Parts: sequence; structure tokens; C-alpha cells
Amino acid sequence: MAQVTLSDSQSAKVTDISSLPLELLIDSLRWLDVKSLKEARLTCRRWGEAGAHSLYHRLYFAPRKDVMKEFTEITNKPAFAANVTEVVYDARMFWSHAATRPAYDKAFFRGFPSRYEENESSDEEMDDSDFDEWCRGSPSSHEGLAASHQRYASLLKEQTSIIASGQDLIALCAGMKQLPNVEWISILDKFRSSDYSPFLWDYGEWSWYHDRSNKSMEGIAKPARWRSARLTRNELENHPWDFKGIENLFQAVFLHAPNIKKFVVGCQMSNLSTEIFRQPAAVEAMSKIAPQLTMIKLDCTPSRDESSPTWIEGLTRIFHQATKLNELFITLNRSLDYAQKLFENRKWPHLKILDLGDGEVDLDLLKAISHSHADVLRELRLRNNFLVGPKDWKEAAAELGKILKLDLVALSSMDVAIAQATARWFMQRVPNSDLGMVGDGGFVVAWHKQNYTKMSGFIEIFDEYSGIEVEDVRL
Repeated sequence: MAQVTLSDSQSAKVTDISSLPLELLIDSLRWLDVKSLKEARLTCRRWGEAGAHSLYHRLYFAPRKDVMKEFTEITNKPAFAANVTEVVYDARMFWSHAATRPAYDKAFFRGFPSRYEENESSDEEMDDSDFDEWCRGSPSSHEGLAASHQRYASLLKEQTSIIASGQDLIALCAGMKQLPNVEWISILDKFRSSDYSPFLWDYGEWSWYHDRSNKSMEGIAKPARWRSARLTRNELENHPWDFKGIENLFQAVFLHAPNIKKFVVGCQMSNLSTEIFRQPAAVEAMSKIAPQLTMIKLDCTPSRDESSPTWIEGLTRIFHQATKLNELFITLNRSLDYAQKLFENRKWPHLKILDLGDGEVDLDLLKAISHSHADVLRELRLRNNFLVGPKDWKEAAAELGKILKLDLVALSSMDVAIAQATARWFMQRVPNSDLGMVGDGGFVVAWHKQNYTKMSGFIEIFDEYSGIEVEDVRL
């Protein structure tokens, strides 16, 4: 066999990365971290254009001058703007009550033990005497909190002025016009845990929200009060959020972002979703984009003393209009009555993924959902749900598995053996040879290996969880 050799010029041509086709060069640069990528883009014009494809897939917006300036600069550059697929809207400073020093201090120190002591599971609150004692014993920290409040109040004043003058709407409309590929809107309202932590598979994605959150609020002590649903109805009525900014966001999306398909409202364990759906203007604005949505992700945590859930009326209106819905992630929180009202006579002809979390459900409700979506639903995720009624999860799954044709089921907050058996019953249509299962500590995922091929990457994220031999699962 003749040996093929390359001349020096041919070898140089082959090994020179600059000679790669543009598509390969783009893929190669995607492997660089952000700092290295920015440096590589300075090499030459071709590398600059190729590297632009790996920047700014997610764009941050808040009604503050510095953020709006950055948003405008990016959207005005076509090479960057074409890459943006998600706009993240920061609504964390819409509770103006915290502009007063006493309210800010109370918000910061609420849940003090769980923030500063080793026992992070503690849910105790720090009373006024504890607060005064801490301040007397920590003057430097007290001064730091005062400076933090001053910065918060300054930013809040700036934000209020921007929204009142409509500058945010102008910036959003102008920017949305320049984002041809944006399809995802996320509204954040919490300092500590951005987006949902349960079943958010890609921790790299979660870290982006977390890092951006810290960067945007540098120098501000993060009020612990907003870490979970601590606000009462009375507090919300006397000191409501300012929803005008969110209404402006919905309006800009409706007018200039016809390709929006995915919508995330609020963070885990927060009141924002239910408060938005109480506002007639906000519901009216969101209803205009609901028909084009294929994914909705929200947390339905009512206020602490909720008695008349008027937010359900607003949300059911959105659900009724979202006829193209393909994925629904909803944290129910609280009573079975809420879940029944939200899913009553509800059928989405394209619903493929359903994620239910932190609420009461019963077998009748799950049967109704299963019968309505048996032909389309392929992925079911149940997070920390309480099953109401005489039957346990294994018995319920044995009945539901006969109706559903799932390719994946994910369960959490169950005893390990129960979770494994429940997952197996949900997937009873799948032979042992075609079923994969992984999990530990009450967390179990089972999937059809032939139909759910993307599980290979899914498992790598959870490589700390042990594989489960399906044959060993006791039903």
C-alpha cells in the first residue's frame, strides 16, 4: 500500500485553525470559557464574528440605568443580538416597602438563625429583642447593613423613576425588536435561589442565574425575608409590589417578540406568581402572549394567610388560552382544592412534560389528568407531593401506569424503596430490558431506554446517584 504524505504547505494548511470552515470554527470556540473567548475574539475579525455566536444566549434586564445601557448596547449589535434566546427580567426590587430602614432590617433578619448558624434547616425567626442585641454586639455589621440599605433605597428610587417615566418600556420595545431568536422570558423575584432547584437538571445553567443575581446586587445585603413565602395577605395589600414594570415587559413581548414560546414566572417558594395573576392589567397583558406559549414554569405559593385565592381565576384564564402548551412546570403549594381548580376540565393537546411539586394531589385528580393526556404525555415529574386518600403511591402508580404511556418518570421526597417501586409501576408498560433507573436518597428517575435517548447526558449530571437494577425492584 502506498504511503500518503503531505507537503509542508499542505500540512500547515490542514493544521491551521483559521482555515476551518466557519461552522467548525464556531463549534471550536464554544468550548472556551467566557474570559478566553473574549480574548480569542480580539485575534481577528473572522474570529470575532465566530466567537460572537457563543456569547449572550441569555440577556439580563432590570429597570435600572446601568443594566438598561448594557441591554441596549448588546441588542444594537446584530452579531450578539442574533444569539439571544432568553431574556431574564429582574423583578426583585418591586417591593417598595423595604425602602424604609425598619422594614429593610426586618426583611434582612427574618430567618436569622437559618442564615448564620450551622443548623440551616432551622425556620425560627429573630424577634425584636434579638435584633437589638445583635446590633449592639456588632456595630460594624450594623454600619454595613445601613450602607447596604442606603444603596438599596437609592436603586429602588432610580427604578421607580424609570418605570414612572416609561423608560423601561422604551428600552424593552427597542431591544425586543432587535432579538429575532428570543423565545424564552424568565422573571426572577428572589435573591438567594434563582429559578427552581428541584429537577433543574443542569447546575451549570442554575449557576448563571445565581452569579448574575449576585453581580447585579453587589453591595446589597440580601433580605432573608424573600427567601420563602413569609408575606401575609395583609402585608401584601398594605405594601404591594409594583407590577407596572412587569406589565411593560408583557406589552413589549406582545408587540415585538412574536417567537416567545417559554415563560418562567417567579422563583421557587415565592409569592410573585400568585400576585401577578391577581392583577387584572398583568393578566390581560399576559393573556395576549399565552396562545403562543409552549412552556410555562411557575410557583403557586399563595400568601401565608390566603383565604380567597383570586389568583386562580387569572391563572386559569392563561391556562385556557395556552393551547399549544408542551411543557408545564407548576409548584402547587398548599391545598388539593387549588390543584383541582387549576386542572378542572383541562386538556392540552400537545402536553408532553408535566412537573408537579409541593402540593396535595389525589388519585382522582391524577386519573383525570392522565386520561386527558394519555396519548401525548411522555414525561411525568412528581416533587414532594402529598397523596390524599386511602391509597399509597405504589397503588396509585399501579392504576395510573395502565393509562399513561410514559417514557420517563421522576420522583422525589419518597422512601427509596417506595420511590423505586412507584417508578416501576408508572413504567409498567416498559419491559425490564428496556427500562433504566437511577436514584438515591428518595430521588428516583426511570426511563424507557429506547425512546428516551437523551438520558445519556441526563445521567452524567447525576453521576453521584447509583444505578438501580430494575430486576431487583420489589413491587
